[in-house]
Amino acid sequence: MTLMSDEQQILEAYRSGKPIMTIAEETGRGRTSVTTILKRAGIYKKGKRGAPAKYGDEDIVKAVEAYKYGKSAASVAKDMGVSPGMIRTWAQQRGFVKGSRDIPEDEVQNIIADSLGGADLGELSRRYNRTRTTIRRLLLREGIRPVLQRRRILTPEQEREIAADYAAGTIMQRLADKYSVSISTIKNTLDSTGTSARGRGPAKPDIIDGKMRCTSCGEYKVFSAFHPNKKHKSGKNHYCRECARWKNVNNYGLTKENYLRLKDQQQGRCAICLRTAEEAGHTSRHPDLVVDHDHESGAVRGLLCVHCNQALGHLGDDMVRLTAAVAYLSRST
Repeated sequence: MTLMSDEQQILEAYRSGKPIMTIAEETGRGRTSVTTILKRAGIYKKGKRGAPAKYGDEDIVKAVEAYKYGKSAASVAKDMGVSPGMIRTWAQQRGFVKGSRDIPEDEVQNIIADSLGGADLGELSRRYNRTRTTIRRLLLREGIRPVLQRRRILTPEQEREIAADYAAGTIMQRLADKYSVSISTIKNTLDSTGTSARGRGPAKPDIIDGKMRCTSCGEYKVFSAFHPNKKHKSGKNHYCRECARWKNVNNYGLTKENYLRLKDQQQGRCAICLRTAEEAGHTSRHPDLVVDHDHESGAVRGLLCVHCNQALGHLGDDMVRLTAAVAYLSRST
């Protein structure tokens, strides 16, 4: 098919009433390319917001699928010639609500039941491998006030262990992570056991013999072990690279053990290009595979190299654009 016949097909399809999204899928072009051809021909008309366009069930299903798998309501509405509210209404009529995408109904009910049973956001996030924000929005939509952090009762034996570990030099943050409680709980526990948090002598200096102390693990490390940060007086982050790496993984609801288990399942290779981090040319900024997640639901999809992860991000996780890119490369090779 020549370029001229391809453009003619696009013009005829648009005149027949087909939406731009459908035309782009049929011709293997991107939406922007189709819109440019229509504007050049002088027949492109932007639909009014809320205009009652007549579309069949097939077109509506395609619009809802595009909205479900990454496109914004405004983007889909622009192609269809309707308002973003109409796209959301179509989606709600088909049982889909933004913020709960890709979460099965039985899992939603389990999350609600566990929350009513007293589980806090942190527990629900770890249990269902979802971000705290996703869990919170889901519960609020159901009219349930989420428990931000459930107070955990420590046993006398655990209180004695905390006091002993703290006296041996373990910092409060590590104790809080170990026993899954807040730093305030650790402070109260130390006070109740007679171990004053202020009775340990002067605070440890941040820099000794050219080494800086990590505020997370408490170890002294060379300056190169910290990421640069101009906001701090030292010019470095307060967390070392190793601690910062795992804190970043924790933001996706993954523990260090979960990450390593997922990496083993992928045999240490990117889920797309099948290269290791070293083969993909990772720098010290990202020494290992990075976590890829759904930006709407927060669900972790797998581990990727930085290049594949950035490629998905630049294409907006858009299946239409990804398909168009494959079609483009097929025509060019």
